[in-house]
Amino acid sequence: MLNEIDGALKRLLLVNLKRETGIPDSVEVRVGSPPEEMGEGAWLNLFLHDVQENLELRDQSFEVRPQPDMWTVGKSRRATRVDVSYLLTAHAEDSETEHLLLGVALGILLRNGYVPAALLGEPLATFGDEAVRLLIAQRNEDSVRKAPTVWQAAGLRLRPSVSIVATAMFDPFETKTVSLVREAVFALAQGIHPEGAARQMDLRSLRVSIAGRVVDDGTGEPIANAVCALDDGPEVATDRRGVFLMRDAVPGNHRVRVTHRRYEEENFEAVAAPPLKGGALEPVEVRLKPRAGEPAPQGLRIEGDIRHEDGSPAAYIPVRLGGQTAVTDAEGHYVFRTAAPDDGEKIEVMVPERLNVTGA
Repeated sequence: MLNEIDGALKRLLLVNLKRETGIPDSVEVRVGSPPEEMGEGAWLNLFLHDVQENLELRDQSFEVRPQPDMWTVGKSRRATRVDVSYLLTAHAEDSETEHLLLGVALGILLRNGYVPAALLGEPLATFGDEAVRLLIAQRNEDSVRKAPTVWQAAGLRLRPSVSIVATAMFDPFETKTVSLVREAVFALAQGIHPEGAARQMDLRSLRVSIAGRVVDDGTGEPIANAVCALDDGPEVATDRRGVFLMRDAVPGNHRVRVTHRRYEEENFEAVAAPPLKGGALEPVEVRLKPRAGEPAPQGLRIEGDIRHEDGSPAAYIPVRLGGQTAVTDAEGHYVFRTAAPDDGEKIEVMVPERLNVTGA
């Protein structure tokens, strides 16, 4: 992980140094302890001297990652952050060039509060622009004492430097695979239990085995009254939202057939979990294509006005049209933008009897 932070800082400096005027193209950025003797050329040196976990940013929560098998999830602690401290120094044949390099580098770092994701390597790149935050040349009592101490401990002569604290994401935690509950338990009853109101009702386990949503392939609009059936089991119909739920299916693999009189038949494979088997129910989306020669339903725009008996607008009144609901605006106007009733379906606008409805 530390080498990835080294590389990210080197790339950040090199990319921006090339855009600066007066900086030789041969300038390098090196990582390590500065040499005691001056070599040829000019370069910037990143000296890593301290690594500590940032306790203020520690996140004790857990992250859940879905697994391909649908029955388990990966669970691990969220990544922590570590403060990686560097001293940046400039090295050249004369002090004037060193100060020029150090000043330009200071400006580059101050302009960048973080290392852009494009300059990060794996695995830091997975965290995006927030992977490495930068704190540059911050003066406090600790930093004033630390720089001379670092040089003395390293056996090097004291020289001008810029302090860098790179706060980086670090994920050392193991991901454990755990099962999720897939059972839903309901108790349905009418009246009072013969043994008294305080008697606990018996519960029956009800498994939602296969679930999903059926939509128009072209428009993405939900398709109501589509029939979803198993080859070896019962069938269910979608509601006005296009949603279907298949309960208590036999555990194992199933082939689900989806039909609608206006659309081509579609089939998909699904897996129903056995009783008490943990896992995550992943709803599927089924897209149906209109039958050949059958125009895709575009929907009707139905609108109108609702007024009180005295002629004033009936504002914010719920209006129902089939399975859809709209609410009038401040002027008493309502709009159904995608009404698509089936042939023979009765269209009703549900409003209080005392109101007069006008419009189409």
